[in-house]
Amino acid sequence: DAIHVRPMGSWPGSGISYSRSAPNLLTSPGYPELISSMRVLIYSGDFDAQIPHCGTEEWTRGLGYPPKRGNGSRYYQPWLLANGQVAGRLIEYDVPPPGSFVYATVAGAGHMVSTFKPHEGFELFRRFLAGRGY
Repeated sequence: DAIHVRPMGSWPGSGISYSRSAPNLLTSPGYPELISSMRVLIYSGDFDAQIPHCGTEEWTRGLGYPPKRGNGSRYYQPWLLANGQVAGRLIEYDVPPPGSFVYATVAGAGHMVSTFKPHEGFELFRRFLAGRGY
């Protein structure tokens, strides 16, 4: 009630169907529509043993957007905390406006970034929301 969510019976309920698979996540409708119309951040802990970051990176590359090139290139560049500590790495993909697409890792974090590296996870999310770079 407090967050205005209707109670439902057993999980997952009758309205949820798990019909998506890894290959069709890359096709429409899905991520390409989101990426072309808004800012999208996908991130992984680089110590994630459940879904390794290299697999997530491969999936983001599979969406077909080229990494940004030139002066503003951010291909596997470190992103830093205010104290200069490397907090992870990121790849910024070249997406036509108004879209934006970044894949980032959080150094030393496992599957649940906010549990393993709460400061770094918060900082990544804060910077994403602020829209002023990493």
